[in-house]
Amino acid sequence: MDGEQTNPECPGCRSLQKKLATLEAELVELRRIIEELRRAGKRQAGPFSKGPPKPQPKRPGRKPGDDYGTQFSRAEPERIDETHHAELPPACPHCGGRHVAQTHTAEQFQTEVVCQVVQRAVQRAVQALLRRGLAVRDRFALGQLSLQGLAWWRTRLTRGLEELVTPIKSHPANETFAKFLERHLGEVFTFLVPLARTTAGGVVHQLLPAANYLGEQAIRPAVVNRKVWGGNRTDRGASAQGTLSTVLLTALQRTLDPLAWLQRLRESPHSLHLPR
Repeated sequence: MDGEQTNPECPGCRSLQKKLATLEAELVELRRIIEELRRAGKRQAGPFSKGPPKPQPKRPGRKPGDDYGTQFSRAEPERIDETHHAELPPACPHCGGRHVAQTHTAEQFQTEVVCQVVQRAVQRAVQALLRRGLAVRDRFALGQLSLQGLAWWRTRLTRGLEELVTPIKSHPANETFAKFLERHLGEVFTFLVPLARTTAGGVVHQLLPAANYLGEQAIRPAVVNRKVWGGNRTDRGASAQGTLSTVLLTALQRTLDPLAWLQRLRESPHSLHLPR
């Protein structure tokens, strides 16, 4: 009956129309529930991510009585290293009477986790190399070191790190740390690579920061924003958000009002560039 019109006077047609309307309403409701569940799974730190609170919530923890479940207590240890005897108190803690008699002896077992001292000489040697690299960076910033000297120190420090991490270490943690450094030998002293920048006074060589905390702080607002609202639905929306975040952060770093600059860009007949 494709393409044919239903007869409103026919009982069968009216029943089909009613059933179709019910199924369409259920389909809309199911789509709404699926969308809420999908976005709730992405909204990790968002407010009200667990839904509205229950009007009469149950008490937390195990229920008393028969609903408590299987009771369990720790088993007695197989080996006892130390035994300590607790003396009776001089007076009853309840009534304060002096006549205290021993009725029974209760045992309590305690397990003490002994801290193991591990000497990590590899980390200290790596720390010394990094401190030497920072000292070389400071000398170059003060003009006490040339570009050739900076390159010589970078090569020497990289070779020293390679000689340190290449031998197999007896301690597993030191071996793991050494393997990680060996895979990233060419990246450890990246902060000693000069970058040429052209200015009005000529070419100036600058060094990168030794840590990436500035980059982590720059992307932090976008990460928090993503956790609060659950992320973007499409790749196009994610690209638009990344572009807007870059423009806004660049304007703030150049002491500009982002909203005022965007308004100028919207009203301008040609493209505008952020002033340096």
